[in-house]
Amino acid sequence: ADLLDNGTRHPNLALLKMSAYCKEFNHAVRLLCSYKEIEINRNGCSNYDLIVLSRVFKFTKIPVFVQKLIEKGKIVYGGTGFFEINGPNLPHDVEHHMPDYHLYDDWVNEQLANGAKRLDFQYYLDYSIGFLTRGCIRGCRFCQAGFIYRPVRERSPEKLIETAKKLVDSTGYEEISLLSLSTSDYTGLECFTDELMKFTEEKKINLGLPSLRVDSFSLDLMQKVSKVRKSGLTFAPEAGTQRLRDVINKGVTEEDLLNSARLAFEGGWNNIKLYFMIGLPTETDEDVLGIADLAHKVLKVYDEVHAGRKARRPEITVSASTFVPKPFTPFQWCQQIDIEEIKRRQMLLKSALGRRINYSW
Repeated sequence: ADLLDNGTRHPNLALLKMSAYCKEFNHAVRLLCSYKEIEINRNGCSNYDLIVLSRVFKFTKIPVFVQKLIEKGKIVYGGTGFFEINGPNLPHDVEHHMPDYHLYDDWVNEQLANGAKRLDFQYYLDYSIGFLTRGCIRGCRFCQAGFIYRPVRERSPEKLIETAKKLVDSTGYEEISLLSLSTSDYTGLECFTDELMKFTEEKKINLGLPSLRVDSFSLDLMQKVSKVRKSGLTFAPEAGTQRLRDVINKGVTEEDLLNSARLAFEGGWNNIKLYFMIGLPTETDEDVLGIADLAHKVLKVYDEVHAGRKARRPEITVSASTFVPKPFTPFQWCQQIDIEEIKRRQMLLKSALGRRINYSW
């Protein structure tokens, strides 16, 4: 039951997960959006076997009759992420389950039929097609999601394609993103994208592939999905030196990055964004300057590929976020650098990058 909106309404993640979990066991699931849909008989029982009420904000008021049902155990309430003080977490199997991204479809369609604007429901309609996978086969020591979403699970290509077609028919969006912690690790990715492209290319819908690994970059795949619109590429070396990449267990090398960059430049790309972090455990100034050195080597590869011929101006961007230790990771007890040290390292990197490389933090 999504009843506690306090004047605003957004898709409720706890309910999306609970719905998908129940449907997996062939239970009939219905979304309740009004207290009027809960009927109580003389024995105090409702017209449903179980009502799951996602209570997120402690200041949200609950009708007296609903509160009594909660006290009697007739209604279960809880949430995911943060929730009412003393409220229970979702069970582990539910918390880590793929959400049911179509739970709100009937309700949204009803609102649209009554004259509501589609733009008002973008939070319900713009789901991409969900995640290709949950979890990650890599073991980067800074990544919380890579640890808490284990084991790795993949959605079937058939289900993803079905969802993609529904998304296109119901929203009118011009791009579909394939989301996961590491998209290029999805089993049979190229065969899956071949099937997906059969209708996305026809409808002029762009296919986005974020989270591509430097060590498994495929030019053939990128050229295929860029037939509609060629967007920039993003790689995440995370650290500027091989020593520090080994510390964080990133598992990619400088050679991997430069080879991928060369393939991309030869394939017609001139826009590459490189993601790094500063403040990683054991990081020194040499590691920070290594970020600039690596970016300049990527720029040099571009110059080599286009040597002797006219070419567009390269757009090489270095994005360096600050490392924050996360619970449930090997680095959870590591100290985070203070604000003054963050600023010092940012300026050290900025001065080393020069003018030809864009810098954001």
